[in-house]
Amino acid sequence: VARGLGILLHNGWRPKRSIWLCSWDGEEHGLIGSVAWGETHADELKNAIAYLNVDTGVTGTKFNIGGVPVFGSAIAGVLRDVIDPNTQQPLIKLWNGEMKRLGG
Repeated sequence: VARGLGILLHNGWRPKRSIWLCSWDGEEHGLIGSVAWGETHADELKNAIAYLNVDTGVTGTKFNIGGVPVFGSAIAGVLRDVIDPNTQQPLIKLWNGEMKRLGG
């Protein structure tokens, strides 16, 4: 994610909002890293509009996505704009339209 954002910035792209990239120690051991950070920065996080959790790096040709259903159309819009570097086609063409539902 950081590398991709760096390339975009190098090519002149600028985000419309702040983007924070964070990494925590102790994440899998009781979530103590992210919880402590979130509690410390709770006031700042009230204005957050998205949270992307990237636990592991991934690769491959099959595109899968998970999230809450309300973000489905927003995700589809982004996938129309992002070009797959291998096929030079929008990522929307690699997506089967299914989204793994997250949450309770």
